[in-house]
Amino acid sequence: MHAPSGRGYGTSGARSWFSMKRQDSAESRTRATLAVWQDRVAPLFDVAQQLLLVEFESGRIVREQRASMPDVPAASKAIRLVELGTQLLICGAISEALQSLIMAHGIRVMPFLAGDITEIEQALLSDSLDLPKFAMPGWRKRRWMPGAFVGCPTGSERRIGGRNTQDR
Repeated sequence: MHAPSGRGYGTSGARSWFSMKRQDSAESRTRATLAVWQDRVAPLFDVAQQLLLVEFESGRIVREQRASMPDVPAASKAIRLVELGTQLLICGAISEALQSLIMAHGIRVMPFLAGDITEIEQALLSDSLDLPKFAMPGWRKRRWMPGAFVGCPTGSERRIGGRNTQDR
């Protein structure tokens, strides 16, 4: 099940990923793909060229593999993730259109994350990706939604009733 909109607020923390995974599939392995740039989470998935595929089983990493992401249109990027067997995409910023396209292929997306790849892997294993140190600079209020991990920019403005309001 996917959220009606790729951007919004959910109700629970990042811990939901593993419990949702167990409900979705009888398989014990989880396949996560991290968008990588210089051994860190790539700041923008839309232009990321390197991926790290990580398989988790019984609370440990059982396999890692590097892969490339060709410079192709968004639809081809989503198909590439499907071909790699991705169940969960961990990335920095991502365009709403590309995130929606990826989610339409049944892949959960955890955007707006930053940090060293090794630390991100360990945080995923320990259910601590919701810690502030993994948020992209300027992002807060990250929440898990079915299919997406979303947030809002600090100090962003949004239109409510025809007038701009500061997000607090």
